[in-house]
Amino acid sequence: DSIFQTNTRVGIAHNWAFKFGKNTIEFKNLLNQSGMNESTLRTGTNYEEGSDRQEYSFRYNQRLIYTGQLNGQHKLFKDQGLVDWTIGYSVANRKDPDWKRVRCARPLNTNDQFLAYLPFSANPFFLGRIFLDMREDIKMTAINYEHKIFKPILKAKESPKIKIGSYIERKDRTFNIRNIGYAPGSFMTFINTDLLATSVNELLAEQNMNFVNGFRIDEDTKASDRYKAANYLNAYYAMASIPISNKVNLVGGVRIEDNLQSLYSNRSNVGYGSHPNDTVIVKNKIVSVLPSVNLSYYLIPDTMLIRFGYGKTLNRPEFRELSPMSFYDFVFNSINTGNDSLKTPSIDNLDLRWEWYPRKSETVSAGVFYKKFTNPIELYFQPGVGSGGTRSFVPGNAPSAISYGVEIELRKNLMGLTANKSVLDDFTLVANASYIKSEINLTNSSQNTGLSRTRPMMGQSPYVVNAGIYYQNDSIDLQVSLLYNIVGPKVVIVGIPGIPEVYEMPRNLLDLTITKGIGKYVALRFSIQDILNQKFLLLQDANNDGKLDRVNDQAMQFYKRGSYYTFGINVKL
Repeated sequence: DSIFQTNTRVGIAHNWAFKFGKNTIEFKNLLNQSGMNESTLRTGTNYEEGSDRQEYSFRYNQRLIYTGQLNGQHKLFKDQGLVDWTIGYSVANRKDPDWKRVRCARPLNTNDQFLAYLPFSANPFFLGRIFLDMREDIKMTAINYEHKIFKPILKAKESPKIKIGSYIERKDRTFNIRNIGYAPGSFMTFINTDLLATSVNELLAEQNMNFVNGFRIDEDTKASDRYKAANYLNAYYAMASIPISNKVNLVGGVRIEDNLQSLYSNRSNVGYGSHPNDTVIVKNKIVSVLPSVNLSYYLIPDTMLIRFGYGKTLNRPEFRELSPMSFYDFVFNSINTGNDSLKTPSIDNLDLRWEWYPRKSETVSAGVFYKKFTNPIELYFQPGVGSGGTRSFVPGNAPSAISYGVEIELRKNLMGLTANKSVLDDFTLVANASYIKSEINLTNSSQNTGLSRTRPMMGQSPYVVNAGIYYQNDSIDLQVSLLYNIVGPKVVIVGIPGIPEVYEMPRNLLDLTITKGIGKYVALRFSIQDILNQKFLLLQDANNDGKLDRVNDQAMQFYKRGSYYTFGINVKL
C-alpha cells in the first residue's frame, strides 16, 4: 500500500469556575473536530487468484467529539463533610460521506492492461461506494458525599473517612452504512475492455452509466448494516478509609452496578431465503457486585510502605462487537463480523507492591500481580469465509484465562549526585518494566477443534518496557524528553487447525520532544515520533517449531508507518 493522507484538526476548550464561600461551581467544555482525506494505492500479486492487482481507496472521514460538564463542590458540617456532583453531556459523531473503492487486475506474469473487476451484482468490496454515519449521545450524573470522623482512632494521624455515591449514565448510539455498487449495464459491458481499462478518474463518469455497454448503479445495503444500541447504567457505592494506626491504613468498599446493554438490528439474510424476519435483539441486563480493598503498611512513615490490593472489574462488549454487521476493513484486507451472543467478562485483580518515595517526585517500587478472567473476549478466525487473500474474523468468549507477573518502576532525579551544581541536576530518569505470563483455558469442545490450549491470551504481551530521560532547565526555559518503549510479541488473531496464531512482533519505539520558551508568552515545540521507524510485522509460526522467526516464518502483513515530525508555536495571551 501507498497511503497519502491529509489531516485537519480544530479544538476548543472553554472552562469557567466560580467560588463563593465554601462552594465551587465549574463549567467545562471541550470540542474537537477532525477531518481526514486519504488516498490509498494497493499493488502486488495475488497468488491465490493468479493475478496482479491494483486497488484504490478514496475516502474522507470526519469526527466530532464534544463533552460538557457542570461540577459543584460544597463543604458542610464545619468542613467535616464534602459534597461533589457532576452533570454531563457528550456527543460523538463520525461520517464517511463517500468512501470509493476500485479493484483492477490482470493475469499473472503478463503485460496485459489492468481491467476494473466488475461483479455481476453490486458489491462495494470490488467496485462501489460506502456512506457511513454514526452518532452517540451520553448523558450522565453523579453525586458523592464524603464525611470525616471527628477523631482519629488509636495512634493514627488521619481521621477515618466514609464515602457514598452514585453514578447514572445513559448512552445511545445509531449506526448505519449504505453500500452502493456498480454492476454491468448489459452483457456488452463485460467485453467493453476500453471502458474497463479506463483510468480511475474517468471510470465512473456520468457518461459511463448506461444499459448498453456501461454500468448501472445497484444497491448492496443489507438490513444488518444498521443498528441502534443503548447502555443504561445505574451504579452505587460505599467505601471507607480507616487509618488503623500510624502505620496501617485500610481502604475498602463495594460498588453495585445495575446495567442494561441493548442492541437492535437484523441479520444479513433478511429478505432472502427462509428467514424474512430474522431480527436481532440483544438485551443484556446484569447486576454486578464489585468489591475492592486496599491495605497499606508503612515500614518507614511517609516514605516506604507495602500495599496489598484486590478489586473486581468488568469489561463490557463494544456495540460493534455485538452487531451482526459485516464490515470490510480495506487497510487490513479483512471482514469483521459481530457476535450478538457475547457475554460480559469479569476480572478479579490481586496485587502486592513495595513502594519507596526517597524524595519528592521520586519513586521506586516493585510488585507482583495476578488476574483471573471469566469469559474473556477474543477475536477468532472464521475458516471458509473470504477469498482473494481476504480473512474474516468474529469475536467470541473463551471460558477463562489467567495473567500474572512482576513489575518494577523507577523515577529518579539526578540532583545532588555531584558535590557541586552541574548539568546532571536538570535530568530525571523514568523507567518501568513488566514481565507477564498469561494462559487461556479452553473447553473440551474447543480442544476438539484443534485449538491450542496453552497459548497466551489474545492481546497480552509477555513483557513491556518503558524508559525516558527528561531534561528541564528553567533558567533558559528549555525542556527535552527522550522516550523509549518496546512491547513483547502478542497474539492478535487466534488460530485454527492448520492456521497458527498471528503475533504482532516487537518494535523499538523512540520519541523526542524539545520545547523552548521565548520570553514570557511564546514557546516553540518540536517533536519526532517513532524515530527508528521499525517495521510493523504480523507473523505466524508457519513451520510449527514453537518459535517466531522473522526470516523463516510466515509474514501475514508488514509495513512501516514512518516517522512523524511536528513543529508548533504556543502563544499565551
